[in-house]
Amino acid sequence: MNQTQQMPRYGVVPGSASGHGCCFVASVVDTQDPEALALNAAPEAPPESVGVKIVCECFTEGAAQTIAAALNAIHDAQQRLLASMPPEARAFLDELKAFVNKPPKEGDNNVH
Repeated sequence: MNQTQQMPRYGVVPGSASGHGCCFVASVVDTQDPEALALNAAPEAPPESVGVKIVCECFTEGAAQTIAAALNAIHDAQQRLLASMPPEARAFLDELKAFVNKPPKEGDNNVH
């Protein structure tokens, strides 16, 4: 992997990232989630799963690889679309995202 090539957003780690090794053989993880550093502190979890967000756990590695590949394809397409947009459109999307993610005020019955 060269310096300009970025690690895929979604990856597969062997075993159960949550420590449930009795049933799951692979986990799909989000390697770029900003809140993930405090997650996955289970002592049974594989070391490579610490600091990543668990997306799902799978019964087969093949299923995990398929899910991670699909999520990466969607993420990459979104990034290409955003990169092709004019700055005004990106600014509008950022404002819209902030509005949608804003917690409602107390007593606010409006749904958005």
